[in-house]
Amino acid sequence: MKRFLLSTLLLLLLGAGAFAVWMRGDAGGLVALSEDQVQAARDSGAGAREIAIEASENRAPLPTIEELKEVVDRGEMDAIAARVRDDRDDASGEARAVLTVLLAEIERLRGNLDVAVRLGREGAAALPSNSRARSTFARTLMTSMSAKVETGGMGAAMRSLDDIKLYQAELQAAIDLDPANVDARIRQIITFAFAPWPVGNKKRAAALVEELEPYGEYRRDFWRAQLLVAKKRTDKALAAFLELDERKPDDKDVVYNIGELQRQSEAWRDAAATYDRLVIEPRNGRAYQALYQGAKARELGGFDLERALEMLDEVRAADPVGEMMPSDARIDFHRGVVLTKLARYDEAREVLQAVLALQPDSARAKKALEELATLAGNG
Repeated sequence: MKRFLLSTLLLLLLGAGAFAVWMRGDAGGLVALSEDQVQAARDSGAGAREIAIEASENRAPLPTIEELKEVVDRGEMDAIAARVRDDRDDASGEARAVLTVLLAEIERLRGNLDVAVRLGREGAAALPSNSRARSTFARTLMTSMSAKVETGGMGAAMRSLDDIKLYQAELQAAIDLDPANVDARIRQIITFAFAPWPVGNKKRAAALVEELEPYGEYRRDFWRAQLLVAKKRTDKALAAFLELDERKPDDKDVVYNIGELQRQSEAWRDAAATYDRLVIEPRNGRAYQALYQGAKARELGGFDLERALEMLDEVRAADPVGEMMPSDARIDFHRGVVLTKLARYDEAREVLQAVLALQPDSARAKKALEELATLAGNG
């Protein structure tokens, strides 16, 4: 998500005047609810209702949206998707709407983003008073925008202006319907903390972080540390995360952020060792992310390169699903760089040329091939 928000810096090129006009435009959500309707949803519990299907006597229960986050095996996720799709075809009314929201999240995690956005929109429209339906739609919008901006640059960013406002409106609707929807609160904080003006607003982010206190002081302190990251106070952020690590050593999100900050400080060996703490069996989402980032730390630091290649190969072969998983092109780029550093030039050339075939405009793949040609020629 941060990659998308940072890339919106390109939008500033549109000019403050154009942005001001855009910001004054309609910022309503997909379905507008009156204050009375929102209050009724909160009073009845409908706003906070989980997106879940009750188990039948003959079948195992489907995972909830929260439980889907723990699924990393693509085959397992594909099987879940097939079952939800079949059940949805046979369902009607609220049951179909709930399955639609669940399928939207599944397709988002599988990387089928156009389908995810369509399903997310349909689910939120069918369950407008459900906080989880609204925040799920918001997540599909953000993941889709992130992918488009990453590959399409400023043109894609400009085309995403209305989706940015819709994303913000859906998050706010989710929080209004259920103030305890912490996921929606956190995504709102990320937007204000990491996006540039006029979308971003660090003072607003700081105020929202303090509003997390009723949902746990530790969670509030975690996002205080993240706000230091957003303000580029790397040393203070690292100290804050190290203090959190002492309070709760098994928090994989804290450990991952420590690794990220060490990597940003070019403390390559420290970062690699920190990421290695997360590489556990059985593999989970953070383990695969840590394998990838640990390999990059070794690559950039120029040490333990054979291990770096093994780590990248494992992630490539596993092809895990989930948020923040690197694409095949990203993995292969780093495989090519590591192979180059290992003087395995023919293999490196083949891998980097494949990356360029997938991403013809990739400046870094072109540069890596140029450097490879120089090294191979001198060798």
